[in-house]
Amino acid sequence: MVVDDEPLVRDTIELGLESDFEIIKAASGSEAVELVKETEFPVVILDLRMEGLDGIATLKQLKKINPNQKIIILTAHQSVKTAIEAVNSGAFNYLTKPCDLVRLRGIVARAARLYIEEGARIDEFRERLMTLHDDALSVLCHEFNTPLNAIIGFAAMLSEESNSPEHRELAEYIERSGKQLHGIFGEIMDYIGSGLPKEGKRSVWSVRELEEWIASDAIKGKVALFFGGNEEQAARQIEGPFRALRTIL
Repeated sequence: MVVDDEPLVRDTIELGLESDFEIIKAASGSEAVELVKETEFPVVILDLRMEGLDGIATLKQLKKINPNQKIIILTAHQSVKTAIEAVNSGAFNYLTKPCDLVRLRGIVARAARLYIEEGARIDEFRERLMTLHDDALSVLCHEFNTPLNAIIGFAAMLSEESNSPEHRELAEYIERSGKQLHGIFGEIMDYIGSGLPKEGKRSVWSVRELEEWIASDAIKGKVALFFGGNEEQAARQIEGPFRALRTIL
């Protein structure tokens, strides 16, 4: 999707990209927000300065609807401050007008490819998570749901009672995100309780073994274990689903 309040800019970008991509155009930030509510756009090219809802405000709203969406900011008035703000708000890239269409095409292709890869990884993780049938995972879901319900309820109350539009918007976002997370926990618990076969064997391990596994090359990326107990507790043998903890990590 190309979002710009200047028709010439929208048409120029469409002309430069239409041979490789399907282009949908929006003349304002508010129109873009409404379109994203109805259609999945892997990549959005977004003008920074527009009448009404400006680029940064539009960026933030689009990210609330689809956090994985790749948004490329275009601006005729480059500044370090706006660039930092755009990146901190979740922008994938930041270009100045007039932009090189060949370079833009490459950035859009890379963004689209990354969006697809991330979606595949999320789907794979969900499939792997759903293969767990451990009672401990069900307990974890229940433990998460208890405070989550309180957060959802408080956010709903705040969105109704607050006189601040910004606070209401934030509260609605928290409530909406909380309900999505609540639904995921519910699906996991339903799956665990569906009567499918459970593992008969329970592994025995210690916190130190978990720490050693984290320090190994098994996890790609930066992960740290913080244990608040003492050495005796860390070395104590624990009977439980070590595999579930590893999958969560």
